[in-house]
Amino acid sequence: MIDFDTGKTAHYPNRDSSGGPFDALSENVLWAVRNGFDADVGVRELTLLNLASTPLDRADWDSLSRQQLIRMFQGGMFRLESKLKDIELPATYGFHTREDSLGILQIIKFSPDGQEVTVRFKLARRRTESAAASTELWAPTMLPGEKPDPNKIREEAVELMKLGQYEEALQRQIWYHHHALEFQPGLSAVRLSFGLSDWMELGRRYPKAKQVLIETRDQKTREFDEGRGYSDLFQDVASINQFLGMDDATSALFKRLQQNNPTLARQCFHYARDALAQSREYELYSRFIPDVQAEYDRIRWFLDDARKRADSQQNDGALRRSADQQFATKARQLIDVLVGAGRTAEAERVRVQAVSMVNDPQLKTAGTDGKTKAE
Repeated sequence: MIDFDTGKTAHYPNRDSSGGPFDALSENVLWAVRNGFDADVGVRELTLLNLASTPLDRADWDSLSRQQLIRMFQGGMFRLESKLKDIELPATYGFHTREDSLGILQIIKFSPDGQEVTVRFKLARRRTESAAASTELWAPTMLPGEKPDPNKIREEAVELMKLGQYEEALQRQIWYHHHALEFQPGLSAVRLSFGLSDWMELGRRYPKAKQVLIETRDQKTREFDEGRGYSDLFQDVASINQFLGMDDATSALFKRLQQNNPTLARQCFHYARDALAQSREYELYSRFIPDVQAEYDRIRWFLDDARKRADSQQNDGALRRSADQQFATKARQLIDVLVGAGRTAEAERVRVQAVSMVNDPQLKTAGTDGKTKAE
């Protein structure tokens, strides 16, 4: 095996094959990936371990410049293949590693039995020279006058993930997140729900994808710390943090915003509600609801609207139950906040109104956690 980032070579460790040869093979591959290896020799073939590549001319070993190779990669010419085989030697390829090094590989010869291979390679860009993992390295190829279809690109990302072509899937996720609204503004909700859900699933299979999502969140957060934030950007940060299970980070950002730019904090409050409640920042949350009845009426309006829509559809039972559940969740959250902030009389008035709207036993105990903290 070889690690193209470092030049390190190794053999697979000995494995107990009592579970069968395929179990041992699977363990070996996982071991190789965890230890940073990029390729292994098969029988007259090179097995690639999540290594993106593109075929080159033999003469490119000497003539292709560093910048030309980088432009090829940025143009989307590299593909994640599982093997390089049935090739005429010497065979030359551009490659991109999981750790973001970029280089040229030349397969010189195989041994007579095909079990050993002689290669040479050189790096055009080492991983230490690479841009941040979240840097955009792909864009759809369009004819003059054409516009990309963000929905198709998101679908491509999902399909590539299913095929194990994780780096290509990630590049499409990055493009979709940054550019979908430029071409279809109506995708705002989908981008921060299904789009981020797809990205998180990719992150479970390909850890680099989660790293990129965190980098993206950090870049957006810095915009606020450097005075360039705005409410839609805060929504992005809050949504990413919610998927990452890091609501405390949203609360911390909102607290800084409240100190440094109260006007912008008020504009962003709607997107911070859930995180503040989850983080039990009840007193801070409470400052933004001076009129509790108006806050309850806002929640009640969404319930009435959802019920009307449910009544107009055949599957009204399921939709009504969903609407009732969402209302109960929001009402419980409001009660918890009010109790936690010491506004128990207002909390009780909300509880009485909410219980009259939906039959939810948890509304009767809402506020327990908030009261505990307040005390």
